[in-house]
Amino acid sequence: NMTAILEAVGSHVYPEPTSIEDPVSNCGAGYRPVANKTSDDAYVADIVEGTTKVLMHGPTLLYGSDSDTPGENVSAVALETTTIDNVYPLLYYGGNATIVDHDILYPYAHKDGDRGEFVAATLEVKAGEASTGVIIVSGASPYGDYQPMCSWEYHDVELDGYNLVINGITKGISIAYDLAHPTTTTTSGTTTSTTTTATGTTSTTPVTTGVISMSTIFIIGGAAVVVIVIIVVLMKKR
Repeated sequence: NMTAILEAVGSHVYPEPTSIEDPVSNCGAGYRPVANKTSDDAYVADIVEGTTKVLMHGPTLLYGSDSDTPGENVSAVALETTTIDNVYPLLYYGGNATIVDHDILYPYAHKDGDRGEFVAATLEVKAGEASTGVIIVSGASPYGDYQPMCSWEYHDVELDGYNLVINGITKGISIAYDLAHPTTTTTSGTTTSTTTTATGTTSTTPVTTGVISMSTIFIIGGAAVVVIVIIVVLMKKR
């Protein structure tokens, strides 16, 4: 299932075993909530651009695993109030979204009946053992399912979740490529890898030449799982 896949790739974000309904922001029924708030973090601005209304059909919310060895219900935290390194919320439900428990398990980081702007989708970078993975997790299927997040209209409600899905794939591939293929330079016969962070800090470390490096972007939500593997070869510049 979705959680097992996320554990296998070292994700710090998981779906709550519960259900979300919104009596106000929806497409004709509470179990078809429309997530209508996006992150204001500059790092994900390209992903959330043009996104104002996203259908989350029969969805859940997300929680974080704040641990060096993340997994289901391992140091479970609410992502609305707790930050985890390299995890960026992308999309939030509206303020009237309510946890309506329809699972045999109770939520791990929330409570049945809680109401608020819960996290509906996240981006995680530097994921996995090699710290070169990118994982996008959502509480509903991004596409390939009945009325997915990329729907453009449902029950006379105009939607733009396709922007989030397309931008997420495009930006995710770009980030994954950069993680697997850092800038390489040669100085006095030594090959180094130079990485510039979002804050402008630059670090230089030796790398082995001629080694295959692999980075993966996982887009996981509801019943849809998409895996894009990016493989590059780091070669010494001549």
